[in-house]
Amino acid sequence: MSSTLTPAGSPAARTFGESQLRTDGDLLLVAFAADGSLWSLEATGLIRHWSKTGQAIDSRAVSDLETEWAFTKDARFALAGSKELSLWDVFAGRALATVPQPSWITALAPNLDPAFAATGHDDGSIRYWNIKTRTAVHTFQKHSMPISALAFHANGQLLAAASEDRKITLWNVATGEALETLVGHSDRIPALAWHPTEHVLVSAGWDRTARIWDAVKGTPIFLLNSHATQVTALAFSPDGRWLASADSGQQIHIWDYAAKKELHVLRGPAVEVRSLAFAPDSTTLAATGDRVVHLWNVVTGKPLVATDHRSKVKPSVSISADGRSLAANADGIACKVWDIATGEVLHNFTDIGQIHQVAFSPNGSLIAAACGTHIRIWNAATGELHHDLDGPEDPLAILAFSPDGTTLAGGGYTGLAVWLWSVATGEPLLIIPDPLAGCAPQALAFHPNGKFLAAVGVDWLATGGSSGAVSLWDLKGRSEVNTLPDGSTCLAFHPQGLRLAASTLDRSIDLYDVATLDLQTELLGHDGAVLCLAYSPDGSLLASGSDDQTIRFWNEAGEEVGLIEVDSKVTSIAFAPDGQSIVTAHANTTSAQFPVPV
Repeated sequence: MSSTLTPAGSPAARTFGESQLRTDGDLLLVAFAADGSLWSLEATGLIRHWSKTGQAIDSRAVSDLETEWAFTKDARFALAGSKELSLWDVFAGRALATVPQPSWITALAPNLDPAFAATGHDDGSIRYWNIKTRTAVHTFQKHSMPISALAFHANGQLLAAASEDRKITLWNVATGEALETLVGHSDRIPALAWHPTEHVLVSAGWDRTARIWDAVKGTPIFLLNSHATQVTALAFSPDGRWLASADSGQQIHIWDYAAKKELHVLRGPAVEVRSLAFAPDSTTLAATGDRVVHLWNVVTGKPLVATDHRSKVKPSVSISADGRSLAANADGIACKVWDIATGEVLHNFTDIGQIHQVAFSPNGSLIAAACGTHIRIWNAATGELHHDLDGPEDPLAILAFSPDGTTLAGGGYTGLAVWLWSVATGEPLLIIPDPLAGCAPQALAFHPNGKFLAAVGVDWLATGGSSGAVSLWDLKGRSEVNTLPDGSTCLAFHPQGLRLAASTLDRSIDLYDVATLDLQTELLGHDGAVLCLAYSPDGSLLASGSDDQTIRFWNEAGEEVGLIEVDSKVTSIAFAPDGQSIVTAHANTTSAQFPVPV
């Protein structure tokens, strides 16, 4: 039996927290709709729709084959280009028309009427298309090198085109006539932007400048040269008051256009900003980032959504022993606890730095969270701090309670050691300096009898031989039982303790005999990396979550017997005590509860 559910679309699924502008793929574009909502496009071919306050509304798959994309002004349509030019209905997520191209597309620009668009090509040519009739209205040829950027004036009659020859040509769309050639940049020109009401063009250059041009006279007006490095993206506010320019030094500059004065320098994401967009009211700026859409208030220069920690933290979830409460590390800057039935936030632990993995103790009385170089433990009922466990110098990112709740194990994604503490006293009990032979631990799990601890890790720098390790340790004897040279990022013990499940680096799951660590079965079915595993309380099912945005259920014979499809990578999973439902954490920072579809 199988079932397909989505957190947004299924009444049976409950969602906790907000996705807050987090994506699964690298961001290519952002654009605001006329109602102030936001649209984003990922390199994986996924378009997402966000509310004004950053909550996910829905998503739809388009295509991941094209290399160039552009939204229309109101984000109602999108252009895609490679060896073909395609027009997409953004709301419906379907292609309306496709036009074969004579050469590869290197730049795109939609006109006011989305049926008309300009394409720039790798041979230096520019074509103006009627997409409905699939005909080229004009072919503009003045450059011999690839076209790097295109932009239409708000009147739809002027087209600016930049080439890899570091020149910009202005074209009359109606007549096909070349009007002016703008020369001044000494390096590549990746972006162009027109003032919404004036005949003024701004160009971004890898020569660390943004240049403002009089498009009528073809002469420079002003040079914006306070950028530290290459200028990568531009945008004018709809009212023409503000100009935003991003550079590769992770800064976004906000300019008062009339005064030609810098108003703010915003700290941008730790990746190249590919796209900037102003909201219709001209007060909000959106920027692509490190798989997070960043938003700022332009007037104050303040971020509208906290996004600093998101790309660095793996979302984690845990469920209480009575099945009534869910704990998650939200967006990595808080540990939140929800009442599953009502959705009420019971506790919100903040101001303690980055929060990685969270876990309820086996009896549900305590909640632990890995926070930097220490682990915080709170009383689950009162929210009072129980212990603050000091750990190694390397940040702690993973933890696990022993079955009797008396011991807590922790480790990090970068450090090699695994620490064990007494939950009662907060004192260290044991330090295993290097349980995975040079690999940083990615996950830990206690054997159901509490006498053994399993650790898995990956050697990310391996060039041959071992890709990592799966290791089993005798805690009483303080010795290694067995280790396999197989890289893994997650694991789970069968409740009866005879079997250990561990992910592989090949999108599969290996089931090992615990006594010998001999491979018994390999489970195949996921199309992406397996990120989390959990056995049902009775051991009849194994659940696996993946970056292919699915949760799969396997019976003891190794057969896939259930499926849940979601709209984000599944990073953590746990069964409810009655085995009838699961809770999950997702890369978009939300958590959810689903009925088990078996």
